Amino acid sequence: MLSIQDLQRFATTLSAAQFEQQLGPFVLVQAPPDTQRQKKARDLGVRGTVRLNDAPSPDRVVSLLMNIEQLMVATLPEVGDDGILVGRLPDCDLVIEDESVSKHHARLSWKAGMRAAVVEDLDSLNGITHNGTKVQGQVSLFNGDEICFGAVRFSYLMTATLHGHLTMGKLKR
Repeated sequence: MLSIQDLQRFATTLSAAQFEQQLGPFVLVQAPPDTQRQKKARDLGVRGTVRLNDAPSPDRVVSLLMNIEQLMVATLPEVGDDGILVGRLPDCDLVIEDESVSKHHARLSWKAGMRAAVVEDLDSLNGITHNGTKVQGQVSLFNGDEICFGAVRFSYLMTATLHGHLTMGKLKR
């Protein structure tokens, strides 16, 4: 994970195309993770996943992008043919240390022709929500969408949008 402030210094030295070449076509942005939840997830290890009592309440759904300077950006590997594996275990491409996230929770794939990512739930215990709606099967993600893996909330942004915000101080949608 990189902070927005770290990325801002990096973004000002690169064009949007170079920035995308370094980070890939999209990023997942989140508020700094809760260190207590991360510790619980590490302690839980491979034993299982903690079931959420309820879905995150709508009053807690605050746009992550309102305080973008305090956010973290998940650094993702190149999206290959098999996509990116998301989960709690270290063998995942995107490790989310949270007890509500399954060991192998989801798969993110890039659809170049659509210029969009697709997320698929891998029969996780707590599922995925997309803009507040539970995901059944696969769903396409578009700029500014909210995606939750268990209780962990991310904003999906195209890298060019993030670059524009970091270099011009504005969030482009």
